[in-house]
Amino acid sequence: MITKKIALSVMSVACSFGIAAAATPVQAQASTMQATENQNMTVQGVALQVIDSKTGKLLNQNQWGYYGSPTGSIVICEGSPDFGAVVGRYYTNAGITNMTQGSHSGVNYVKVWVDSSKEQYSSSSTIPGYTFSSDYLEDL
Repeated sequence: MITKKIALSVMSVACSFGIAAAATPVQAQASTMQATENQNMTVQGVALQVIDSKTGKLLNQNQWGYYGSPTGSIVICEGSPDFGAVVGRYYTNAGITNMTQGSHSGVNYVKVWVDSSKEQYSSSSTIPGYTFSSDYLEDL
């Protein structure tokens, strides 16, 4: 398996409610997975903003799901595959260029910058190489 680590810089970010949150480092891995491998993705919170890193354009109108695995894999998507809903548009580590993370009233959130050319789409509740769970994972 070819694995490369992507260090995602994390800094303080203001929630849309105007509350500043402390930064938490995020270490992520992008991997080339064989079809038989599954990353167990657990809901981590919401992606409040998904932004094209080249143009600065906001790519989401609603909150997206933010999922992580103990191995450092990250998926953000517009659907809720952990509850059997369609994944819709999504990005994995390979398309994420930067992210900031915070918490407000016990809800974790991220603001994510992506390479929009790496956007993917699934019309089902699954994507190859990943399984989704709604069990909250405290620490990535």
